Amino acid sequence: MIFHYAPRRSGIEARCEVAIRRSGRLQHSGAVVMLTELPGNPGMSVTNAFEYIATQVLRQNRLHPGRVIWIEHYPERGRDLPETFDLVTLEWSEEPDGWTASHPDWQRISGELVAELLGESALETQRVIPEGLE
Repeated sequence: MIFHYAPRRSGIEARCEVAIRRSGRLQHSGAVVMLTELPGNPGMSVTNAFEYIATQVLRQNRLHPGRVIWIEHYPERGRDLPETFDLVTLEWSEEPDGWTASHPDWQRISGELVAELLGESALETQRVIPEGLE
């Protein structure tokens, strides 16, 4: 799904792709959530808004922070910028209005590991970007 966000500190609407894979096969019986930076995103990057997006996605989908694996994905952006995947760990605090993420930490991982986490034999990273979002 395309997720629209506008963190208070930027005020400019941005967008990313959010893919949620729920799986009982995962050791933690939870979900893998992958946030993908879209080409032509007019606002704050996924990297700079990760904790904001994660908080909103977690709340809207009624996920538990202890049962989610977070992945940041950047598709290939030319010869000098290859496709990347990062495992993102977050600190979570329970607030009156729900769980809130903070202090993201990134660790580069392979596409093969992502495919394994998603339960796929091979990760297809070609994305179909809706018309007008290129």
